[in-house]
Amino acid sequence: MRARLTFGLIACIAGCSTPNSTPDVVPRDVLRESAATDALGPAEDVAQDTSREQPSDLVAIAIEPATATLTVRDAMPTTLALRAVVVRRDGVRTALTTGVWSIDNDLIATVSSDGVVSASGLSGGTVLVTVRATGAGAVMLSATATVEVNIDRAVAPSGSLAAHIARFADAAVMDPARSATVHYPLRDTVMPHNVAPADIQWERGVMGDVFRVQIRKPHVTVTAYVAFDNAGFQFHWVPDRALWRVLADSDPTEPCTLTVDRSLAGSSAVIAGEPQRFSFARGGIYGNVYYWYWTGATEGQIMRVADGTAMRSRAVPNPPPDPVRGQRCPGCHTASRDGRFLATPLGGGVDGAAVFDFTRDLSGNPSPTLFATNRISDMWFFTFDPTSTRLLGVSRTGAMRAFDVLTGASVASTGLPVANAIHPEWSPNGASVALIQREDGRGDEFTRGNLAVMQAVDIDNFLAPRVIHQGNSLSTAPEGGAADAHPTWSPDSRMIAFAHGEHSYSGDSFVVINDPRPFGGALYAIAPAGGPPVRLDRANGGTMGRDSYWPTFSPFVTREGDSGGYYWLAFMSRREYGNAQVGTRGLRSQGRGGGRLQIWVTAIDTNAPAGTDPSRAAYWLPGQDLATGNFGANWAPVACRSTTAECTTDGECCSGRCRPDPAMPARSTCQPPPAAECRREGQTCGANGDCCEGLSCFANVCARPIG
Repeated sequence: MRARLTFGLIACIAGCSTPNSTPDVVPRDVLRESAATDALGPAEDVAQDTSREQPSDLVAIAIEPATATLTVRDAMPTTLALRAVVVRRDGVRTALTTGVWSIDNDLIATVSSDGVVSASGLSGGTVLVTVRATGAGAVMLSATATVEVNIDRAVAPSGSLAAHIARFADAAVMDPARSATVHYPLRDTVMPHNVAPADIQWERGVMGDVFRVQIRKPHVTVTAYVAFDNAGFQFHWVPDRALWRVLADSDPTEPCTLTVDRSLAGSSAVIAGEPQRFSFARGGIYGNVYYWYWTGATEGQIMRVADGTAMRSRAVPNPPPDPVRGQRCPGCHTASRDGRFLATPLGGGVDGAAVFDFTRDLSGNPSPTLFATNRISDMWFFTFDPTSTRLLGVSRTGAMRAFDVLTGASVASTGLPVANAIHPEWSPNGASVALIQREDGRGDEFTRGNLAVMQAVDIDNFLAPRVIHQGNSLSTAPEGGAADAHPTWSPDSRMIAFAHGEHSYSGDSFVVINDPRPFGGALYAIAPAGGPPVRLDRANGGTMGRDSYWPTFSPFVTREGDSGGYYWLAFMSRREYGNAQVGTRGLRSQGRGGGRLQIWVTAIDTNAPAGTDPSRAAYWLPGQDLATGNFGANWAPVACRSTTAECTTDGECCSGRCRPDPAMPARSTCQPPPAAECRREGQTCGANGDCCEGLSCFANVCARPIG
């Protein structure tokens, strides 16, 4: 019996209708569309004799089946054998044995040399499988098949998975009075692709309940059955990193849908949770976040959280004492844009200052500084120029001065403000410095301040600041007040974000963790040339949100295909995070003021229409200590030196090789590694060429491109 091919599955010789193509055609009865051929016939319908399989005889090719679905359950690898069939001039179908197979996304599945598709369960989605072979006239024949890969994972952190699944045999019913309420992630949050797993938190339930936590994408379903089986139950579940990665990698343009259904104790009733969505960006953010928290009356710490982790460590293990009072209290720090340096005042900014080099070993006690801590005094709120050559700082009176980064020596500069300046921030392109001109108060404590921009002629000469926004123009906004504060530049210098509110602090004293009198604050964005600012309502927690402060842009932009991309803006907020068991919910109701200061991050749409809110609902920065008030986040790349930079050891170089410079042998510079020593995923790099095949260098880290 000779089976026929469905018309839509045949790929003819390319250009078969052109004058130069072969005059031979497939017989009409082979091409005729027929319902009987829509389903695959048995294997014996295809001639197995390949002795006549000569390229000059082949006129068409197809893959059987043309569409298929694979489902990976519980991480068990799943395979599907496709077969390639060719049609000879005489219309006989023959199994192809000489074809070349390929697949368009090897993260979702792979294909062997004989057409076996293997889905590993690392990512779900749709792949195109292609087979190619040479046909008549030396023309390349090709055909494709579409394979959908679905992933279904179910876990039970405690108890019997089968028993928990059985609890949800009945259909879920809607009953808002008894349903679980999800508190985190926030609705419509956007997170970077490489973010650490979110702590999914909800409330409402009693001993004996079982909760079905389900996260779905079109090709992925991850389900956790969480039992309320002990008095210390905390109404939360953290997916392991492997499950979280599957969700991030699958269907990259689609949001996740989260539901928490509740199986009632002692009953067969299942109460449906309200679905809510969150999304992963297609790009990841690489580097470290440096933030500050107060540890005591005279001590503070600068902490570091590495990208993609929920682990924190001391960025400066042993802060040096200030040279006057001996307090080990680094203050309002700033990181250089290359991630190498961190500058901070000491002793509240009046006694001294320090600059640390992260390419050096800082584990000593005290941690070594680049210059004596009394070299710079009465300075705080620093900013580096983009080349990490100059450091601008302001005094308590608002006078701005410039310093050499490596020596701390004062540098003669023109045009710098002599009074009332605070919160300087150098633009990434080096062209301007944003700052606040305060109208009252002292130091950085004020209730009236205006946003200004100062043009940089070069790193040592500036034009007079120009006010681009008056703080009192927003006195009727939900947060009230007349104080603009803490400007920060987007990575491409196209946007300035700033805080506005009743005070430059979030409370009457920013070192108080649970302040009884929090001041209103909100985030805004404005063009460097000025104009009406846009309130970042989604980042602020809604149109009436008034507990967001101190924004700082990440130096990275993630690309989202053809739809633009995201900036990433960190800020501090007193909003409630999660539930009352493992989060900070309830601090307000307990009479503890505006809640505990924590760091949040919002995605900012780079292509948002002018005048519209470009922000997205924020996510909580993983790795923070919930028992402390955290603020002043600075995001910077991995601290290493790029190719051609001067060096003394391999450890200083992103590429990992410090060698004599070919042009100046007496001088050592960072150089790309040889091909045999390419940098692996997660290792530092100076350029794409440093990374092994398939990886690219993102912010000095080798990583796999997304999408």
